[in-house]
Amino acid sequence: LFGINRIIVPSLECADKIINVVGHRAVLEKIIFRELGVEITSFRLEKTSPLIGVRLRDFPDTSLLSKIRFSGIIRRGKFMIPRGETPFATDDEVFVSGLSESVIELIEWASGEKSTGSGERVIIGGATAIGKRLAVELLSSGYDVRIVEESQDKCEKILESLGKNLMVLNGDTTDHEILDEAGINGAPAYISVMEDDENNVMGCMLAKKRGAKKTITIVNKSDYSALFSSLEMIDCFFSPSVVGVNSALKFLEEEKSRVIALVHRANAFVFELKVEKKSPVCGMRIADCGNLPEMIFAFVCRNGVMVPAVGELCLEEGDKVATISDFDTVKKLEPYFYFERGATL
Repeated sequence: LFGINRIIVPSLECADKIINVVGHRAVLEKIIFRELGVEITSFRLEKTSPLIGVRLRDFPDTSLLSKIRFSGIIRRGKFMIPRGETPFATDDEVFVSGLSESVIELIEWASGEKSTGSGERVIIGGATAIGKRLAVELLSSGYDVRIVEESQDKCEKILESLGKNLMVLNGDTTDHEILDEAGINGAPAYISVMEDDENNVMGCMLAKKRGAKKTITIVNKSDYSALFSSLEMIDCFFSPSVVGVNSALKFLEEEKSRVIALVHRANAFVFELKVEKKSPVCGMRIADCGNLPEMIFAFVCRNGVMVPAVGELCLEEGDKVATISDFDTVKKLEPYFYFERGATL
């Protein structure tokens, strides 16, 4: 009646983003292209990782490298493009792209840890709308879910709604005794989704101190994002407003270039550029595109199928190229993809 095709609820979309990173301790963020079975995932390198000190050109598993692409690194808060001579360092946040099974294979090898799943304990701070959505999804996946909520009324309502498989503790998430009772020590994940950002920060810091392996939170005030990214005791954070924008971007009309997603942890974006018939890059191997501005092809979509962006791949008319970059770099890239703007390689 009103011409509305889709309603986006940022809080519920945010819950989905959180669920995507619960399953592995090292994973920080996932940007998923479900129709292609592809993802761009960032993960943190610990000091024990076999990647530490290794240059990209010396990556030991060439068969795996042919299936994935290292698409970016956040080092000391700054986004950078990895090159052949770039050595990996402790605490690097590495972006890797490819088919989901290849990406998780790389992350499990680089982190030395397997993904978690059914039976694992997850503690949620706050019986909010996001907390309820998380509980529903995680319970259906077989997780042992426990919610800590200060309001007795909210505790009773969520128990009535979700049933006996859920443990709910009435108490303050900044009270270590309540977290200990919930089983925080050794818990694979603590997720704070309260409406007050200060309580989310304090809850995560206390949970990490009491033995949680991974802490995840939401940031309600977008101005706090830089602060959250600097706190070592918070492993992942998501802004409902940014998630809402990302969801809306998926449904914009297709253009020659467009933003697909905003990256939560850096001033960077995932862009899609389309190759035209007479564009300078059409017919060129990726390895021969050395004169392009500072960027890396994350992957190529050709006829609805993901193609790894390896050096020998020749770009064809209609290919859609995904890259992580900033607006200034993409503006410099556009003339190489769109004939009418003119550029030579």
